[in-house]
Amino acid sequence: MIDWLKIEPGDFIVDMTLGGGGYSRAILDELGEEGKLVSFDRDIEAVERANELFQGESRLTIHHAQFSQSQDYINLHSSEGHDGVVFDLGVSSHQLDEAERGFSFQKDGPLDMRMDPSSSERTAAQLVNDEPVEELARIFKEYGEERKAKAVARAIDKRRQEAPFRTTADLAQLIERVVGRPRKQTHGKPKHPATRCFQALRIAVNQEMEQLEEGLENAFQTARPGARLVVVSYHSLEDRFVKNYFRDKAGRCHCPRRQPICTCGAKTEVKILTKKPIRPGHQEVEENRRARSALLRVAEKLPASTIVREGL
Repeated sequence: MIDWLKIEPGDFIVDMTLGGGGYSRAILDELGEEGKLVSFDRDIEAVERANELFQGESRLTIHHAQFSQSQDYINLHSSEGHDGVVFDLGVSSHQLDEAERGFSFQKDGPLDMRMDPSSSERTAAQLVNDEPVEELARIFKEYGEERKAKAVARAIDKRRQEAPFRTTADLAQLIERVVGRPRKQTHGKPKHPATRCFQALRIAVNQEMEQLEEGLENAFQTARPGARLVVVSYHSLEDRFVKNYFRDKAGRCHCPRRQPICTCGAKTEVKILTKKPIRPGHQEVEENRRARSALLRVAEKLPASTIVREGL
């Protein structure tokens, strides 16, 4: 994936999702002595671990920040913009592996799901126990694409009137009773029936889609001409959003089809380098099972002089 950034020695690169530091390390290996890397993570625990891991690395600056704050930080480091940015979306392996973070139904823990446990954001427990049935159903359907969203929401409402939900296992067991047996997969093991609802809750708790929208726009606005935007997503909701964002930036017209003249202001500002998402190879999946659902999309920012409106 790092190859898509087309890194040159001395470049200024941005890693929007620091996580365990894997991509940041790979980028540093390509930058040369004069290069610069700025990495972000909203998880204070990830930032603290990375500060220890990269101690003494003068080419790297780490910020504890959300996507929505990234533009100001990037501008602090360069008034001319960056030469490439990478997003590795979703939840990190560390967050999944730590039961007390509450992301995984496979390990019983408090129903939290905040990517930044130091923040004042609502936890998943607060959302599940307090939101109206209609809102829970919307979250499960919109963010999790759960077919039984209404049934799950109603079951949650009935149960929470007796006792509030406090743990991941408690909620996962109820969802499993409503959704039924694990869905069949074309490849690999069937998904746990709570997978979609847990994904939806995580996205809602962390306002991930709103943050993604702001993050992509910040990355684009601070990019130099020729800079590449590299995005790895792990489920269809994120991938569809990234695809549509790139298409809009590539000049897709939103005017009615029969309208003879474009009035929506569409401009061709990027060149899409991956018309379809690139999936990991067999060896990558063997080395990292969590990479099996990864979807890679890449776009390159065009110079202002070449921006021409194209109806797509």
